[in-house]
Parts: sequence; structure tokens; C-alpha cells
Amino acid sequence: MSSQQRNDGFTLIEILIGMALLSIIMMLLFSVFRVGVRSWDSGEKKATETNQQLIVQSFIRSQLARTRPLYDNFDDDNIEGEPVFSFAGTESSVQFVSAFQAREGLRKFSFFFDPRGEGSLKVSVDPFFATFDQDIGHEELTLIEPVDLLTISYFGQETAEDDPEWSDSWEDRRALPLLVKFEIQLSRDETQQWPPLIVRLRNAESLTKRRSDQ
Repeated sequence: MSSQQRNDGFTLIEILIGMALLSIIMMLLFSVFRVGVRSWDSGEKKATETNQQLIVQSFIRSQLARTRPLYDNFDDDNIEGEPVFSFAGTESSVQFVSAFQAREGLRKFSFFFDPRGEGSLKVSVDPFFATFDQDIGHEELTLIEPVDLLTISYFGQETAEDDPEWSDSWEDRRALPLLVKFEIQLSRDETQQWPPLIVRLRNAESLTKRRSDQ
């Protein structure tokens, strides 16, 4: 009778071994769960970065591709001066005129690197023509931050007789470049560098052809 009672229960050793096994199983399950959460967070962060890259590059491409070969004679400081071509580019900024939306007419865009803080890529938008609409004025927006380095280069001809080549600036010229290339590095880690964005200016080729025919 007493022997059967001892066999019906668990000994202290068996209970301790069971608790140890349960603890090990719980630790393994927690480790698997933590790895899963990290993988999810990493994948979500990568997806967010990819979406941001696509949105920013799409915005730059859509506006820059529609650049108009116009002279900017509407600046108050240059009304009586010599005509200034509206397109101007340096290694860290580019200014051009493009149609923001069909119903809103032309805008003067400027994409530029702001070194303040951790660095950022910004865009400013101004009306190209003088307007009496008080709702349309200067706007400035941060597209990406932090940005460690922004490099912009331009492919085109210095004169109609020259062969097209890449240059780190496009200033004091009377024609549009054929291509504009953006290289964006988010941090000092080179793995955080976006693939180069190369935009073809739709109106540049026809303008270059007319200059060659003259």
C-alpha cells in the first residue's frame, strides 16, 4: 500500500529536472521570438528606407525631367540687367524651372544640401512669375535626413562644337545639360549610399540640336 502511494507521485528530483527542462524550453522560445522580432524590425526598416528612396527619387526625376529652357528676368534685382538663364547647378545644388502641376503653372525649384545639424537634402519652391495669389509663395521642405554627402554632376556641351562630357557645375551657360546625376550618401558608411539617380532632361536634346543647326 505504502509502495503504491510512492509510485503515484513525483519525487523532488523529478520536479526539479522538469522545472529545469521547462526553463530551457522557455529560454529557447524567447530567443526564437527575439530573433523573429529583430528580423521583422530590420525588414520593416529596410522597407521604409526603400520606400523613402523611391518617393524622393521619383519626385526629383519628375520635376527635373520637365525642366524648361527659360531665362529668369523676373528677379527684382535683375530686371534691368543682362538675361540670366534659369538653370544653374553646382556640386551640391541645382536650380531650374519646371511645371509643378498643370493648373498651377511654372515654379522655380532648387534642390540643395543643407550642412546644418546632421545634414539634409532640401527642396525650395517659388513662383516663377510674379503672382497676386497670396496662397502661392516660398516653400521649403526637407526630403531626406541625415545626409552626409550630396554630389550633383551634369552631362552636356560647353559649346555646340564640343563633345558632351560630365562636369561638376553648370553655371553661366545658355543651354540645358543633357543629363543630371544625383549621388546621395546617408552616412559615412558607404553601404548607406543610394544608387546614382540619372535624369534625362526632355527639352535639352531639341535645344542642343537647334544650337548645332545654327
